Amino acid sequence: IYVQHSVESFDGDSEGTPVSILEACASGLAVVATNHAGITDVITHEHSGLLVTEGNVDSMAESIIRLLDNPKLSSQLGENARATVEEKYTVEISMNRLKDAIEKTLQ
Repeated sequence: IYVQHSVESFDGDSEGTPVSILEACASGLAVVATNHAGITDVITHEHSGLLVTEGNVDSMAESIIRLLDNPKLSSQLGENARATVEEKYTVEISMNRLKDAIEKTLQ
């Protein structure tokens, strides 16, 4: 299980898609994270991980315990997370997105 509790800062700043989330997913780990910024681009609640509200540490703890008590669910979420990364976040896909953005900008 990989756990990340990201929160929006007091000045409204938030992170994009955390590389650590992508790495955990690529490793086939079940992810418990906050419903925050770019995390939701990678993690779909109950499919590729479990999402909780920012600041809700009780819900985060419950989600961690749920996965510890249910290895089958943890394994399935991890498999789904890995498939998501393989489908959407390979180097080739990322480079093609960058190339498309550059070409669009140049036009």
